[in-house]
Amino acid sequence: MQPVRCNIYNVNAAAVLAFLGSGGSNFSKELQQQHAETDQYLSALEDYLGSNNIQEFGQEFTDTWQTLLGELALVPQQRSQILSVQISASQAIGFYSQLNAKLLHASKTLSQLEANSEISNTASAYSEVLYASENAGTERAVLSAALSAKELPFNSLRKLLSLMAQQDLHTEQLLEHANTAQRHFIEQQLNQPVVTQADQMREQAIGNAIEGIFITDTADWFATSTAKINQLHDIASYLSKELGISTEKKHGNRRNSNLFSRSPYVRSFSSALGFFFLLAITATGTTNTHITKQH
Repeated sequence: MQPVRCNIYNVNAAAVLAFLGSGGSNFSKELQQQHAETDQYLSALEDYLGSNNIQEFGQEFTDTWQTLLGELALVPQQRSQILSVQISASQAIGFYSQLNAKLLHASKTLSQLEANSEISNTASAYSEVLYASENAGTERAVLSAALSAKELPFNSLRKLLSLMAQQDLHTEQLLEHANTAQRHFIEQQLNQPVVTQADQMREQAIGNAIEGIFITDTADWFATSTAKINQLHDIASYLSKELGISTEKKHGNRRNSNLFSRSPYVRSFSSALGFFFLLAITATGTTNTHITKQH
């Protein structure tokens, strides 16, 4: 299994909300670029479906995939409403949040497969970092919208506080499931100065916004929070590779016939989840994006 590559440059839900918050005056070009890149992964998903029998992965996986396909079919209509500014920021984030939740549910299913503890723990850690990244991406989107519109409604403030708490919880669980070597790498990424900088900028921006002061530049916040999210992406890529190493190692252990038979299942399933994750980070709120200041 090849590690999922997370350093994809495109625009996501944060740009969607900044676009809507500005009344459609900013980020339209970036949104259209994001549409094209997301379509590439949708095409990859269709190719995967055409060459694999997903029924072999079990009923839960099959149901999850079919539900996702139904949700993804609504994306073109959602895009049209966004680009024509016919939908509110709250409606847009609601749609993408629900889609992202379904994408991330697929990753959690991996950790529930019948496998040994090493594979299960790594899969659980992988799932937790995806959730933390999703929370950080949604946080970036909500605050970007507030800064762009120069308004922080109570519901948005409440959501931001909830997202901060969820990130902390998923980070704690991520570290709990990681082994010693994995924990060392994860802590190195989380202790990067840019992570602290993003958290401090977030707290300052929220504090100022509560008082009706909007001095934090949207593009500056977006870039800083994106740099933090990139650290989470690096952790996800690392754990994806670790998961591949674990399954390959067990694949070579023919002494346990049951484990031998399950390992190809895990590898195939994890490869499929790679498509889910790539769709999640291109279609919703967790991608690495370059946004230039617009006036």
